[in-house]
Order: sequence, then C-alpha cells, then structure tokens
Amino acid sequence: MRVTMISIGTVGDVMPFLALGRVLAQRGHTAMLATYGNFAPLFAGTGVIHHVLPGDATRPMRSEAATRLAKAGTRPLAYLNGLRRQAREAAARARPLLDSAVEGSRDADILVYGLTSLMGGSIAAAMGIPEVQAFFTPVTPTRRFASVLARRDRPFAGGIGNLFNHLATEQILSQPYRVPLNTWRRDALGLPPVPLRGMLRDANRRRVPLLYGFSPEILPPPPDWGGWIDVTGYWTLPPADYQPPSELAAFLADGPPPVYVGLGSFADYDPAAVTRTVLDALDGRRAILAEGWGGLGGGDLPSTVLRGAHCPHDWLFPRLSGIIHHAGGGTTGAVARSGVPGLAVPTVGDGFFWARRLHEIGVAPPPVPLRELSAKRLRQGLDALPALRGQAEGLARRMAGEQGALRAARLIEEVAARGRGAGDDE
Repeated sequence: MRVTMISIGTVGDVMPFLALGRVLAQRGHTAMLATYGNFAPLFAGTGVIHHVLPGDATRPMRSEAATRLAKAGTRPLAYLNGLRRQAREAAARARPLLDSAVEGSRDADILVYGLTSLMGGSIAAAMGIPEVQAFFTPVTPTRRFASVLARRDRPFAGGIGNLFNHLATEQILSQPYRVPLNTWRRDALGLPPVPLRGMLRDANRRRVPLLYGFSPEILPPPPDWGGWIDVTGYWTLPPADYQPPSELAAFLADGPPPVYVGLGSFADYDPAAVTRTVLDALDGRRAILAEGWGGLGGGDLPSTVLRGAHCPHDWLFPRLSGIIHHAGGGTTGAVARSGVPGLAVPTVGDGFFWARRLHEIGVAPPPVPLRELSAKRLRQGLDALPALRGQAEGLARRMAGEQGALRAARLIEEVAARGRGAGDDE
C-alpha cells in the first residue's frame, strides 16, 4: 500500500507524521510525506520518502500576520482577525504548493493529511481514494469546550455557546481560502466548489476518519464526538542513539539538573528582552536556553546558563528539573512523557489551550502568556514546580503504554481495506 501524507507547518506538525510514516514503512507499506524542504534532515533513518513542497516553513512565523497574532494577547476577536490575515497571506501564494501536493499524491492508495493541509481532502476526492484526517489540535465541535482557535485562555463555557463558538470560528477562518481553493478545485481537479459550511464541517458530515495524535490522559475524547474520531495517543519516534554535543553533555554532568527554556518555532518576539527577563527570573539557577526560530539566549550568558541548539526533547527533558515551554502540541506531549513538571509560556495558536489543560489536570502551575511575561511571574512559576513532581511522574507512567503511531497505522490500514473492498489484494 502506498500512503501519501501531507503536512504544512512547523517541526511540531511534521515530526508526528514522520513517526507515523516510520511505523507504516515497518509494516511493509510505502510511506511518503509531502512537506517543506526545511525539514529534509528530519527524514534520516525513518524510511519515509520526502516529497518536497515549495515554500519556506519559517515564513508564516515571520509574517505581518504573525506579528498581529502575537500582539492579540488573550483577546479572541483580535486573535481571530490575525488568523484571518494569516489565512489570506497563505491563500495568496498557495497555488504552487497545491499543485505540488497533487503531484506527490498521484500514485497513492490512501491520503492522510493534517489540519493545515485540508486540501488533501480535495486531492483524495479527485483521485477517488480513501482519506484520513490526522490532527494534533482538537477542532471537532463539542459542547465541552470552546474553539481552541478562538477562546484561547478562558475556562470552558456553556455547552450551546461552546458549540456555536466552534462553528462560527470555523466559518471565520475558512472563508479567506474559499475563492482560491474553489478556483484550484475547478481548474486543477475538475471538482465542484467546497460547500459553504467549509471543509472541516463537510468532512465531519461525511464522517471522514479523524485521528487525533495526542494523549487521552491530557484530553479525553468528549462524549459528543462521533465514532469515526479516535484519540490515539502521541505519535513519537523511538529514542534515537543520540549523542549530545560535548558542551551539552559536560554541562549536564557538571551540576544539578538544570531548567530548560524554549519558545519553539515562534519567532515574533524581542529575543534580547525575553532573554533578560528569563535570566532575571532564573536568579542563579542552572538553565539551558534553546534558541529556537526566534534566537532566544543571544548575547553574553552567565556560566550557569548554556545556549542550546536543537536537541531531541524526549532525550533531554527527563534529565531536567523543570521545563519552561511554549505549550505547542508536540512539546506538550514531550513534557508530559518526561515526568518533569513544566511551566507553560504560550505564544500563539493551540498553546493557550494545552497550557490550560496541563494546569487543569494538576501537572503545571498557571500559565504565563508571553505577552504578559515578567521575571516575577516566571520566578513564581519556577518556585511552584518542585511540588508538582509527583503529579508529573504519575502522568508519565499512565502514558507510558500508549502506542499512538502504531494505533494510527492500524486504523489507516482498516480505512484503506474498506476503501479497496474485501476481495482486493494489499
């Protein structure tokens, strides 16, 4: 079976697909992932074929729209306006990427696509092959909580209000894509326009299988989600035979476990100002500052602080005393698996939701949004971490048996078999 996967976004969007593709390849299938060329080094040793999509993964994080998102803070309307602007910018340059995704899918037996790659549903329809949605952010409408993409820092509201919020948010965010998407569907694929309800609601109406690659320990599936939706657990690559840089190995061996500080792929902040705030909050604590895409940790640092480049989270995090992180979906999973308590500093997107969930399940102090960052609040959060160690270790133990990528691979095989018919060969 040939499985084509499509993922557009950051490292956190791509790594789970590589984990899934690795399992599929081990099970005898041909797995291809269509994504940006920035991520080519991540494919090594996975057995996954890389179809390179045109574009630069860092561009959306450095755009004017990203600036607006960062400045929106916790204001839902301002945040939605920022998302709409980001959607318009993406739609304006989407055609080469869409055409390339079609080329990468021509020989596929089944198509698996992410939340930022919903055009995969159109490609599957044009080619007459089964489709599977693979998301790492909970966007299915529910009465349990409001849209992750709109009500970013607020507690859960009433059931009907939450449901309406999901549907309204989806409409607000889908409309900027409507004209370019429908033009492409007509000209390149020979398909009719997407229904006015939008791609997500249409897929939900058609009961397109949806796999959520996060842990039910962090977010159990709400009872009003359909039976075609499965929360599989996180999709992670196995521990690599990783050899840390000598400087990092020496730093870890030279004293008590340090704190980690990283803001991931988010780049629209003043790295010098944030670094100063972090150093003030650390107040002599040993720490590793991850540069990320934003350049955190520039300039002179005290001997107690190490500037770190990319390092596998699943290797590093268990060796720490605390983790200050942006609460992206993938990083949230790595923190939860580590058994080390973390303090979330959400920056944008679903980070506000995951930050709140970690606090609600009792493994993290209240989050400190980047826009409200201060040395005092960071220091208070750091001081609260030791008391949460037991809860964090308990969560890690409960998650230890999850095999999310394997479960997802088996479900994809089931969907493909139903699509072929019982009498067809594999």
